[in-house]
Amino acid sequence: MLSLVVLAAISRCASAQLCPTDAEILEAVRAQDDDTVYSASAQFAKDYPDQITFVHALRITGLSDVLCGDELSSDPPSIACRFTVKYGKRRSYQIARLQKQEDRWAIGDAMKLIREQK
Repeated sequence: MLSLVVLAAISRCASAQLCPTDAEILEAVRAQDDDTVYSASAQFAKDYPDQITFVHALRITGLSDVLCGDELSSDPPSIACRFTVKYGKRRSYQIARLQKQEDRWAIGDAMKLIREQK
């Protein structure tokens, strides 16, 4: 009985068959950050065509507090997860729908709250 309680306490996903690793979540977050950088860069280039603009993503320094729920009934297979992404002194608290696309995970929808750490 005790081993079952310990296993439940350390399990981060309700569905073992559909559970992204930290590396897979970070890859999905980086891809989303890259899309944001590309979009911002394209908008600045459109708004200020005679100027040079540099836009870059912040370096991710860690991932913590990962907790995922049950598999969502959708195609492609997806799961809702909550996690914290660390960007230096900033923390991004996210709730995201992660979709399994071929051999990688992608963020479908997400809500974020970014806070500066003191």
